[in-house]
Amino acid sequence: MAHHHMRRSAISIGRPEITWNVGNLEVICRHAFIVVWCNLWEFRAMGFDGISQNPILCMKEVDAMKIAICDDREDDRGALKALLEAYGQDFEIREYGSGKSLCGDMDYIRECGIVFLDINMDGMDGLDAARQIKAECPKVHIVLVTAYVNYALDGYKVKASRFLLKDDLEQTLQECMDDILWEIRQEERVVEFGFVEGNIRLKADDIIYIETSKHKNVFYTKEQTFSIYKKMDELEEDLKGMGFVRIHQSFLINMKYIERISSYVMSLTTGKEISVPKSRYPEVKRQYTLFKGAE
Repeated sequence: MAHHHMRRSAISIGRPEITWNVGNLEVICRHAFIVVWCNLWEFRAMGFDGISQNPILCMKEVDAMKIAICDDREDDRGALKALLEAYGQDFEIREYGSGKSLCGDMDYIRECGIVFLDINMDGMDGLDAARQIKAECPKVHIVLVTAYVNYALDGYKVKASRFLLKDDLEQTLQECMDDILWEIRQEERVVEFGFVEGNIRLKADDIIYIETSKHKNVFYTKEQTFSIYKKMDELEEDLKGMGFVRIHQSFLINMKYIERISSYVMSLTTGKEISVPKSRYPEVKRQYTLFKGAE
């Protein structure tokens, strides 16, 4: 394979914009954003199997998970925040010095993925705050943080996701975050793909169907479409267990959007009708029946 040399231009240290060229590809980096223009076929000819496999080309700003830290000790809040910032993922973090101030910002808490709560606080303690939060935001993951191990059983009473000792945070926070983030992804069934449009997270439930079109597979959602250079077999495996059925080589359907299957025709709630091959029809009907029975 021929070697391709990068021609770098307009690089200036300290300026917010960097531009460089690779063949017919121009990349402009502005702060945390990367914007790409390219002739895709020329880029593929350089030996890359689609944009998604080049990390530079699949960066796109995604919403940072919101996290709340509530502790009446400023130094403890700062220590926990520093560990979260070192975790390796972007978070939007708000700090609160009391349970009352935390519960007074319920609009933010409703958008949070995780709330870290110190148990021992003056006024409204962490357990009372946790009860109020769970009553209004049952899906929020609460992590109780304390200096005293004898409070562990109280965590179960307020349906806390985890219980951490302050002295062990450096050793335990990484595993705690790994587990909770995995649970959140399972709950939301969020999938992330390197689309032509960028690296994008989607809720599996928002994907209506995926259709092969020329050399790409196109994701159809209620709002827009996304294209990807990835084989349908691989997409089917990525979405396994999330309610999708392969009706033939070119279609992967979210069964949530199936209105009916009759006479070898699948009708979607969007009004789209797709023919189901006779060879696949019994298996598609079987999977759809099981899916409806599990709802």
